[in-house]
Amino acid sequence: MVNKLKINLVLVFIIFFSFLTSELQAFEPAQDASQKEIINFVNDYNKVLEKNDLLTLSKFYDINYKNSDGYNLIELLSMIDKTSKAFDNIKYNTKITKIDINENSAVVYLSDKTKALLYPSAKNKSRSKAGRLYGVSTSAMYLNKDKDGAWKIVKDSILTEETSLKYGVAKRINFDFITPKSVRNGQDYEITLDFKRSENIPAIGSLSREEVNSKNKSEEVFKKISKAGALERLVKANENNKDEYAIANVWFTKVSLNEKKKRARIKITGMAYIMKRIPMDAASNSLVENK
Repeated sequence: MVNKLKINLVLVFIIFFSFLTSELQAFEPAQDASQKEIINFVNDYNKVLEKNDLLTLSKFYDINYKNSDGYNLIELLSMIDKTSKAFDNIKYNTKITKIDINENSAVVYLSDKTKALLYPSAKNKSRSKAGRLYGVSTSAMYLNKDKDGAWKIVKDSILTEETSLKYGVAKRINFDFITPKSVRNGQDYEITLDFKRSENIPAIGSLSREEVNSKNKSEEVFKKISKAGALERLVKANENNKDEYAIANVWFTKVSLNEKKKRARIKITGMAYIMKRIPMDAASNSLVENK
């Protein structure tokens, strides 16, 4: 099993870069010269990114780049380098859904899917024991032309995202993680996890939330999950006007007795870790469920 801190880093890196490292699908609407220019720009960016050529990659960015979660260019390049070195079998699928151009600026909207197998260790490549990662997200890349007429990335923003990592018996279970589509500063809101397990397997789980790009990790309180397979928790949104993650963590166990039937053995048979972004909406007066 992978410990929680490593899982958290894996998910954050994968979510953050899924729209950048992907093979782009064809953009369907009729393309004018500016659209073709931007599509070529994104394709060239991806080719350099796949080679992990950080020096060349930095030239695609404006020097004052800062993404919506607060990362600057130096922090971004460091994270890209760590991600490239850590994972070698992640598969991405990205589709450009829309391009808005206004003279010397543009916004590229992207839809992404991510898949990967995470093995127990570098030496243990057992597919049956590997974790299965799946993510979906939408994002926006903001471009400006510099004084020489070259496009530069000035900002990027993740709009929606949900990523799950499953091990063992959890890979056979569908989880329904229900959260608000957006929340207001400091507002109380409910997060719910529903699932049905075909086997009578004991399970414990926790629900929590934490700010995006926060050094303070959420405190998890695990509870026994009933046979109905439901968890609910009321949490309070941050007051820093930042997007946050709703997090579900479920562990499946098997209890048996030793040969003398005097001591219980507890074996972890599966695990599911799910993260979903909840945008902060200061103008929102209500909570809308995000299924």
